Amino acid sequence: MKKMNYFKTIIILTAFFSLNSFADEKEDLDRYRFEYKTIMSKEHISPTDQLKASDLKEKIQLIEKNNPSLKEDDKSIIDRLAETKESTIVTSSSPANTNDIDYRENVGISDNLTHFTNDKKNRFNINQKDLSNDQAIACGVILCLSSVTRPSECTSYLKKFFSIKVITRGIFNWTKTLTARKSFLAMCPVDNDDQNLNNLVNDIIPNQKTDCTADELNNLQDKKGDSIRTIAKLPDYCEALANHAYSDIKLPTYHCDGTYYSNKDWRRGYSAIIIRGKNPKKEYDAWKSQGNKGHMEKINFGYGYFKHYPITKKCWKDEN
Repeated sequence: MKKMNYFKTIIILTAFFSLNSFADEKEDLDRYRFEYKTIMSKEHISPTDQLKASDLKEKIQLIEKNNPSLKEDDKSIIDRLAETKESTIVTSSSPANTNDIDYRENVGISDNLTHFTNDKKNRFNINQKDLSNDQAIACGVILCLSSVTRPSECTSYLKKFFSIKVITRGIFNWTKTLTARKSFLAMCPVDNDDQNLNNLVNDIIPNQKTDCTADELNNLQDKKGDSIRTIAKLPDYCEALANHAYSDIKLPTYHCDGTYYSNKDWRRGYSAIIIRGKNPKKEYDAWKSQGNKGHMEKINFGYGYFKHYPITKKCWKDEN
């Protein structure tokens, strides 16, 4: 009898822990799905987010494989997200939809193309009057990314260029994106005998993961363990563009001290440093009286007083 009760206990405990494990995996899966969908819904997916999305994909697929009942509507989250991203899937045969850009906007960029041609020894061996809408936009992207002066037309051209992404089964495919970008830029009838220009159009510009402006760089983050900061080093693709013989862009400069912050501090926008010493309350009151922010919280049998130090996330500034 005792032996039977022992086995019953083992069976009950096994079932209990199995249910708990299943619940934990479901909770993890819901979190992974949410994080993955959040990344994939972004207009611009940073290199860091690309790696994170790939890692989340593997975790999602592993849990769904081990627990088929957790698949939603008999279809994996990866497949469903891929379907929702169909509008962003771009192939080399359809590099970008440029119909929403009024051709009249090309007049300004064409004038600048002429100026660019004269200043840089006919590197664009084209006649601006012979350009189609798509050709003008492709040429405009090359001009905008490689020139220090950007007319207002550049905003729509660059938005179109950086929206060229290839999504394979819900995951950003960088290799195929490069192919699609090169196909798009190839519509600009440049001088094919110019090796420097070919390098700019076929290698340097397609590899620009973001625009190299302060606004874009301030959106890129660097993580080390559980700590985070705005990137402190220029991306290699920005350096390559700035150092190219046919580029005269000015890169932003970094103005932070490179400190890493905890994820908690980063999310709330400040570091909370506890005040130590003989009279922390007096120092806290003096700190607050100067217009600074802080808080106090119950710690053990007393109170802790904290100073708030704002975190500067906009570390990059454009050169005038």
